[in-house]
Amino acid sequence: MKIDVAVFGNNGEKLISLTNKKGVTLGISNHGARIVDLITDLGEEQRNIVLGFESAAEYDEIDSYLGASIGRVAGRITGGKFTLDGKEFQLEKNDGDNNLHGGFNSFDRKIWNCEIVEGDEQATVIFSIDSPDMENGFPGNLQQKISYTLTADNQVKIDYWAHTDARTLYNPTNHVYFNLNSQLTETIDNHRLYLDSDFFGSLTEDVLPTGEKVAVVGTPFDFNHAEGRLLEQGFVSDYQQNRLVNGYDHPFVFNESSADAIKGTLYSPDGKIKINLYTDQPSVVVYTTNQLNQPVPMRGSSQVQHGGITLETQGLPDAINHEGFGNIILDPAKDFESTTIFEVIF
Repeated sequence: MKIDVAVFGNNGEKLISLTNKKGVTLGISNHGARIVDLITDLGEEQRNIVLGFESAAEYDEIDSYLGASIGRVAGRITGGKFTLDGKEFQLEKNDGDNNLHGGFNSFDRKIWNCEIVEGDEQATVIFSIDSPDMENGFPGNLQQKISYTLTADNQVKIDYWAHTDARTLYNPTNHVYFNLNSQLTETIDNHRLYLDSDFFGSLTEDVLPTGEKVAVVGTPFDFNHAEGRLLEQGFVSDYQQNRLVNGYDHPFVFNESSADAIKGTLYSPDGKIKINLYTDQPSVVVYTTNQLNQPVPMRGSSQVQHGGITLETQGLPDAINHEGFGNIILDPAKDFESTTIFEVIF
């Protein structure tokens, strides 16, 4: 396993690149504990299959969520507030009247501590950071670690761990965007997606969870087919939930299955690459870069509307405010532990 460390900014930001013997390179940064690169060696070309920038400054200036670790709570919290143990907590409102991805200056903008653990068959980078009591409005002193491992068989493994000294909310995710095309400017409407999911969470006109789980059958949200379905179906559909966000920005509820079962697969249009998704989380939020109104400069090219897809494994968004949406409360008596794996096959 080859490991390279490069300067990524002017404030201690680093880019750590892990490369296995099959020519897969995972580039990750302590700026936002984020994924920057995922490069595959196809012989005739080196294909970077995730969106990313070439410096920490670009993330701060253009899109700090891109590839980043998100928290304390991923997604929107309605009204930026919640009630826990009879007490109401008011969070920062950084998305209209709501809280999004933890608030201003959250985990995606932090410089994380990092430790590199080398091995013959895999390499791991462990990122850690503490979040003090009431940071962005969340109670409890939170300790957390997020580790990225690249294995010899092309798995990118993300392990989450957190401990709090007071009951709080915790629902982290990673916000990496995939584009499996050979050119960044090609949209992902030609990608096929499989999800082991029979229900998705619907949204309001304000793009907030309604608290309702809707059956996918007969809708453009039905990706429960082994061979996958084209993402384009949601971009051209007149289905109200697609038109609401100009694509997908919705949670899909995974069906119950064994821990080692494939929960989803993303297929490249040329058949050269696919990504298998494994996770112990109950849902995945699928977002398809819907709000991009003009091309964004990226790696000497540009990112376009519908130019990437996120597969954000997590608990259901805004679960604290919706009965039947699961539990995202973290208790001092039990640490948070979770694993998500993206397996690259080519």
